[in-house]
Amino acid sequence: MRRVVVALLIVAACSCRIPPHTVATNDPSPQAATASLAARSLDPTSSPGVVPVALSPCRPQDLIGSFEHWGAAAGSYGGSFRLAPAGRDPCAVPEHPVVRFVDQRGDRLSFVDEWPDPVRWVPVRIAAGKDATFFTLLWSGHGGEPSYSCARRTTPLLAVEIALPAGPFVLDFPADARPVLCAEPVERVFVQVVARGP
Repeated sequence: MRRVVVALLIVAACSCRIPPHTVATNDPSPQAATASLAARSLDPTSSPGVVPVALSPCRPQDLIGSFEHWGAAAGSYGGSFRLAPAGRDPCAVPEHPVVRFVDQRGDRLSFVDEWPDPVRWVPVRIAAGKDATFFTLLWSGHGGEPSYSCARRTTPLLAVEIALPAGPFVLDFPADARPVLCAEPVERVFVQVVARGP
């Protein structure tokens, strides 16, 4: 686990992380993505509910995102998107959001385990360099596992959708940087939103 965290921070290009705002919801824990690869649409009940936080939960129209890069560290692969407010007002997103990957057929695929309550919220503010907010993805790649083999892979993934209370926020992968993940056995992807403190 320590190796995964170190790799994630390298990929995110964020050398320091201040713990985000933590808010315990009054609602039951949202049903998060399962390990199933069956095609499905985003279900609003799968999204974290709107909760009283210091910053309002972001809506899709409140955000812009740009792909940073892919990288490899400690046998794992990962990449990051830089997030920023579309306007002047900051907002917040879940630290470990429910996500779906969109493939070339338009199917929504889930590779991310669910996270328990309390929902932790991370601010998205106007910032430059390492002070920006990053959405990071990391998976093992099974480097150093000679017995591992993948029976079936996905088609190149076009985008990742982050579930927000008001609907999904879509981040497109560049045409020359579309990932391919193992579908059988299902690859596990770790996602996290990281940001420095104000």
